[in-house]
Amino acid sequence: MTAVKAAEVQQEYQEDIADKVDAWLTNKTVSHCIPTKGNENYSDQVFCERGLGELQDLAATAARAAGLEKEAGHIDRCGKSYSVARCNDCGEYIGHPYHCDERLCPTCYYRNLSRFMGRHKKSWEVFTNFTLISVNYGGYRSYDLEEAWVQAYQLHKSLIATFPLLDGGIYHRELKWDEEHHLWNILYHYLLAAHVNYALLFIMALEGQALCESYKSFEGYPAAQSYFIRHCCQYPGDILLDYTKVALYLGLTRQFKLIQGFGLLYRVTGGLNRGSHDRPRRICPICGGKLSHVGLASKEYVFWDDRHKCYHVDPGAPGL
Repeated sequence: MTAVKAAEVQQEYQEDIADKVDAWLTNKTVSHCIPTKGNENYSDQVFCERGLGELQDLAATAARAAGLEKEAGHIDRCGKSYSVARCNDCGEYIGHPYHCDERLCPTCYYRNLSRFMGRHKKSWEVFTNFTLISVNYGGYRSYDLEEAWVQAYQLHKSLIATFPLLDGGIYHRELKWDEEHHLWNILYHYLLAAHVNYALLFIMALEGQALCESYKSFEGYPAAQSYFIRHCCQYPGDILLDYTKVALYLGLTRQFKLIQGFGLLYRVTGGLNRGSHDRPRRICPICGGKLSHVGLASKEYVFWDDRHKCYHVDPGAPGL
């Protein structure tokens, strides 16, 4: 994107989009969600009820205003088109719903969060006691943030290593902008399969190097997951919808998973023993041959094959 074009988009963002962003940030909450029939996990409920269409458009606009034209294009097409592969044996064109997996994309953010929590469900249902601990590793100016981000991760690893008998848990990294003091706060939210006494042990182990902001105990996995998703894992719209902060955020988080299991849950990732070439999407559902990616197609060129339980794509679709 040229400097002139970027400046135009940024001006448009400031004049026409800022009010919409402010409105979304003002109303962003999942605390009002009503349980939806058929959604067994709270993470699924959040994903279904967010109404992410407008937010996705805002994220794409912010990406363009930040000069990230390629990423914005991916977000625009996410959930609205199909990734198409051609079978090397029978020649059929097979489609799968396209998901961009861009860190800026709110749809992929909640989709991946839902999938992650779902993968851990069976491992966590055997536990009764859960504790959520939020740790603030400090507030920093922008020029100190990169070094602080790495230091916080090192402190985190030291903290977890202090408790070898801990069954396991999930942690979520959060980068939070403090508008009043103009500081970036680095927070880790730990959802532990452990008694609430571990909150005191965490505070002692931190030895003043970080602040335990809060802790809360739960009985049963559904209540623990619900609170964790609702309060600790929201899409960071105050950052990702502000084009002036997007590049910094992406630069810091690109090499890190924002949510991860540890202890007994470290290996619950869904892909430990599965190679990329073993994925069902690479196998033709018609003849079992190998599929090769050929492009993207819009929905009007895709139709469902109920017999083979797959999407067929018109070979004449634009972009193939």
